[in-house]
Amino acid sequence: MSWSETREKIVSELHHSAPPSPPAATSSQPQPLQPQPTLEAVREGREEERNSRLLGCRLSLYLSKKKDRESLAKIISFHCWISIREWLESQNEGSVLYVALGSEVSLSQKDVTELALGLELPEVPFFWVLRKLSESFQVPDGFEERVKGRGNVWKGWAPQLNIPNHESVGGFLTHCGWSSCIEELMFGHPLIMPSFLVDQGLNARVMEDRNVGIEIPRNDPDRSYTRDLVAQCVRLIMVENEGKMFGEKAKEMSGIFRDRELNDGYVGNFIDYLENNRHNC
Repeated sequence: MSWSETREKIVSELHHSAPPSPPAATSSQPQPLQPQPTLEAVREGREEERNSRLLGCRLSLYLSKKKDRESLAKIISFHCWISIREWLESQNEGSVLYVALGSEVSLSQKDVTELALGLELPEVPFFWVLRKLSESFQVPDGFEERVKGRGNVWKGWAPQLNIPNHESVGGFLTHCGWSSCIEELMFGHPLIMPSFLVDQGLNARVMEDRNVGIEIPRNDPDRSYTRDLVAQCVRLIMVENEGKMFGEKAKEMSGIFRDRELNDGYVGNFIDYLENNRHNC
């Protein structure tokens, strides 16, 4: 039964219910007359009761739907990961480039085209989570067919922590959101970094200065990314011997980012500093 049908049924029952019967006399002695509630009071009481029952019904339905949504999400998540894991396990250890550009980056058709062709040229296995395909941009015609087997374009939600934790993943192409950089360095993956918004360019430069990845240079004069520049960076990180230093450094950084006690200590020291110096500001 739908919510509207349930609501109508409740309202109908309330409107057609009989008024309460007067209490039965307990003795033969005449009982004093009790003041009878006014019609307005009766209506207010029934309205209050009706609202209470409707609220309870709404809450029950909401909790039921919430549990259903949570259960459905778990089922979808499980089946997505099973499919993704099967593909990852068909690749060699450390050979796959994981590509994810977050949920806030608005890509142009040119960005998508050049990035796709830049992934195709080096013939490196890749798993690309592309969640925002729309009428405004699509992967190039024939691209998925040409990379079939070694490249997987995943159009939809993906378990973003399960994928980099898989042994077949050896690098990460990221938009340089700070959280994404930290997550991947926790797994020890070197970074390939195009940047698009706000602080992403600064994050990329910080990571490049730490030798845990490289920022994809932009083409002059229009400051765009090109397939050749993307391909060069992918080859350096994933194939060439010169790029091994980035992976080694990323693995070193992994120990720092995985150390919960160390990171909590930094946060604690920062809070102590603020408290001790709040009057000096």
